[in-house]
Amino acid sequence: MRIPARPRRHHRGIGAAERASHVQARPVTTHPGRPHADIRVGEAAGRRTPQPRSPDPRGAPPRPRCPGNRLRSRRSAPHEVSHNRRITGLQGSTIPDVYGGNTVSKGVPGLLSLRPLREEDLPRLFEIQLDEEARHLAAFVTEDTKDRETYLAKHRKILADPEITNRGVEIDGKLVGSVAVFPIHGDIELTYWIHRDLWGQGVATAAVAELLDEVAVRPIHARVAEDNTGSRRVLERNEFMRTGSEGSYADGRQTTITMLTYELH
Repeated sequence: MRIPARPRRHHRGIGAAERASHVQARPVTTHPGRPHADIRVGEAAGRRTPQPRSPDPRGAPPRPRCPGNRLRSRRSAPHEVSHNRRITGLQGSTIPDVYGGNTVSKGVPGLLSLRPLREEDLPRLFEIQLDEEARHLAAFVTEDTKDRETYLAKHRKILADPEITNRGVEIDGKLVGSVAVFPIHGDIELTYWIHRDLWGQGVATAAVAELLDEVAVRPIHARVAEDNTGSRRVLERNEFMRTGSEGSYADGRQTTITMLTYELH
């Protein structure tokens, strides 16, 4: 079963925009598109046109509105899509531009985009997943993935599997990790791995959000070690709901740990 791509949505106005198995996945269902922020202003975007402030009773002139405060207060989707460029916002973060191509997320250190993984990407991904702290937190990794040839052979098979949707994550055109969904035991499961140097900057959250926009199948499942708080936040910010916990043997730690399970509908 090929996991279907989510159909592109058309917007009006200027604002548009890791275990694999060959087990049959659950039936595919369509899923409504995730909402994007609309950068139109006034009544055309469904918001009330700002009214002039009332005069200060003490006679002081009204304070001018600060555009930065307005941008800071907006509640938007966890990522925004941009025409291959950034706008520098408050404190060096990024803010949404016009919809149309790649992803920009407030706090992400550059232009984030997803693309299909290629065989020439595998050596770079092999080096990224060798980080010991990352392997400890991922927990469910096997020792053989430290061997380059074993890793490359395994992931060549994964790339050739049409049931797996595998994407490379790039920041300003440089490969920094991967994100994928794959069938296992009748479910569809999410996996992602981002370079440690980019942890805590919103990269994984934005990459997962972008993949979820592309993949229409639901539900999607995820598993994470209980002490992997960063990965838990990535899931929760993308509207995954915690469904349970269980003890599970983690090859990466050679012991049984508490594993949390999540699900997105």
